[in-house]
Amino acid sequence: MLNRRRILKMGATACVPLGTGNAGQLPPVSEEKEPGILSKDTLNHFYRFFSDICHRYPTTQQDQTLLAAEAIWQLLHAWRPKPPEKTEWEKVSSGTLKQRDTLFGLFTTVDGAGNLKHPLMLTSDIPRGIIFLDDPLRPRLGEVRAAFGATRAKVNGIPGLDLDLPVHVERPARILGKIVDKDTGKRWPGRVSVLDSNREYRHAKAYAAIATVSEKPVIFRPAWQKLPFFYSDGSFEVLLPSGTTMVSLERGCEHEIVRKMVDLSPGETVEITLSSGRLVDLRSRGWISGDTHVHWCVNSWDENESPELLKVVQRAEDVRVVNNLTLYQWRQNKPFTKPDNAPPGPVQSVSDPDYIVHMGEEFRNDNHYGHINLLGIKNLIHPISTGPGSGGDAKAFDWPLNREIIAEAKKQGAVVCEAHNLGPFHSSSVPIHVAMGLSDCLDQLEPRHYYRFLDCGFRIGLGNGSDHPARLVGCCRVYVQTGELPGEPISHRKWIDGLKGGRSFTTSGPILLLTCEGHGPGEIVSAKLGDTVKVRLHAISKNPLGKVEIIGSGGRILGTIETSKHEATIDIQEKLAGSSWFVGRASRNQSFDALSGPDIAHTSAVYVEVPNKPVFDPESAKWWIGNIRQHRERLRLQGNFPDEGKKNEALAFIDQGIGIYEELIRKGLAK
Repeated sequence: MLNRRRILKMGATACVPLGTGNAGQLPPVSEEKEPGILSKDTLNHFYRFFSDICHRYPTTQQDQTLLAAEAIWQLLHAWRPKPPEKTEWEKVSSGTLKQRDTLFGLFTTVDGAGNLKHPLMLTSDIPRGIIFLDDPLRPRLGEVRAAFGATRAKVNGIPGLDLDLPVHVERPARILGKIVDKDTGKRWPGRVSVLDSNREYRHAKAYAAIATVSEKPVIFRPAWQKLPFFYSDGSFEVLLPSGTTMVSLERGCEHEIVRKMVDLSPGETVEITLSSGRLVDLRSRGWISGDTHVHWCVNSWDENESPELLKVVQRAEDVRVVNNLTLYQWRQNKPFTKPDNAPPGPVQSVSDPDYIVHMGEEFRNDNHYGHINLLGIKNLIHPISTGPGSGGDAKAFDWPLNREIIAEAKKQGAVVCEAHNLGPFHSSSVPIHVAMGLSDCLDQLEPRHYYRFLDCGFRIGLGNGSDHPARLVGCCRVYVQTGELPGEPISHRKWIDGLKGGRSFTTSGPILLLTCEGHGPGEIVSAKLGDTVKVRLHAISKNPLGKVEIIGSGGRILGTIETSKHEATIDIQEKLAGSSWFVGRASRNQSFDALSGPDIAHTSAVYVEVPNKPVFDPESAKWWIGNIRQHRERLRLQGNFPDEGKKNEALAFIDQGIGIYEELIRKGLAK
């Protein structure tokens, strides 16, 4: 499973048996330095080769190829305290060659002489990827295309290669598709994947040239990937090679996945209708989905993207509330403030009673304090970014503190979300803000850190957002209980207030409904010492659920099941030895962080309060003290300030945060 915290993961693709396109036996693999180990140069070549394939020809091997590329990056370029062991070199080398051979079985390969046993089958107007193998440790990716009736075609895209191949070219088939909402019978937007007979994903004509919705960067890496699906406004047209084609429709977290197999002949046009209904209607239960963190910009971030395109994507992904955040990014000779599609507040042109877009702000400090999402502001808060990187060159000041921005945002009635886990270098102002009650919500936070906050007695909820254009809108999202039912227009004010109240769960797929004695996340259950409380977790998913769990104070697993079903319920009874908290989570892999991959969900906490028996774990408080001290030392050594007085003020603020945790420990030990 790809990790969204390291590389982009835009939905799992089915692993389908692959046909071979090889021209005879591969040349033998020559060892480079010693058996089983590839050189750094060779591995770097494969990183570029794998990335190029993912960008140009999305296939059923997209995820596995990106994983192989990431393993190379981690070996060669990731920071580590000591050089990698020989065993890691061997493992990455072996995995690289294994993935290389898999791709050789998927794409047609030719040797230095261009030998093919049979003409290459092409479809006019559709390019075909080909791998040139003059050296199996330096494979090169080229492309062949030809018009109908041609018998020879050149390999393009490989510098210095002058080679043409025998080809047979047929006319393209065509699918004309329509998406219909099963419940209303109306045409509706959706996300569509079309897997052709060559095991490549094809894009429809509409939006194919718009990179914002057809390709994405591999986050923090010099690589891109073509998305294995496309968006449709309710109808689509796709050109395809003949053969069996799989067409699939997805519409967010609440809808069933629809799949259709279509057999195509050369030149044939086939019309299909994909009809999708809801597995569960959370709107009817007062739960409203949203993305806390969208920048509706092009992939380079420096230009606005079309609001009308956002309207299609938002409804296709079934994200009810989109917070479109303005940011400031310093770039040498080209600083910009984007998106500025509209001033803070609702964007009426693309909103309706069931789907709203609301402009807000992301205030950013890259190296010390972290990023904060300001939802519900009335005016932009300047300077929007501080410090080197986002805020300016190497001399840019880390001033004012995020604390001052939070204070101004709250004067405007805003809700403040910490944007990225624990912020820069995993040690920032986040735990200080939480301790001081400055943070209203924690976005993209890893569960282990959430449990540490809860075990210190803090009551705060989880949010989540995609950070588009880094990822696609709604790939991870947050559901908020507002109580608004169908027929009532969605209120952004009620939504962000619910987020602030912790009445939420975050997800990249499953729906989690958690209750304790009938109370949901963010609510408090009053109890007495020795009482027994009933906790229920109901999970629903468009894909098989995997592991579903209820977690209690201290991170204890109180109930767990593993299932391949799409719906499951856990009921437990817990006798109280003091106050407690409970959360629910679900995952198809080992991570319960919704940002790290698809089909993961985690609720905010529901709290049980026993008088004079508060939740507190001194080890969690000590962990936060150590984390904050790392932040303090980095700021002391590397922070940029207008004068020594401002630096001392920043350090004193950190010391105040440390003091809160130290006081919690003193009080805990005194009881």
